[in-house]
Amino acid sequence: MSAQKTSQKNVRSKILHGASRLFLSVGYSKASIIRIAEESGVNRGSVCFFFKDKESIVCELVSYVLEFQF
Repeated sequence: MSAQKTSQKNVRSKILHGASRLFLSVGYSKASIIRIAEESGVNRGSVCFFFKDKESIVCELVSYVLEFQF
């Protein structure tokens, strides 16, 4: 895997982890893209680059959980 792909995977992972922490602490409705970026330690542009919206972040998190549950 190239260094760029590894870096992108790390940023995407940071966003997913930050979003999951934020969703658990404040709930989906209060978790804005800006707050997700802040919690993740990335800029808003990075969140928007990897995810269309909050719903797509939640869908990926749910898919990840379901993949390991069943």
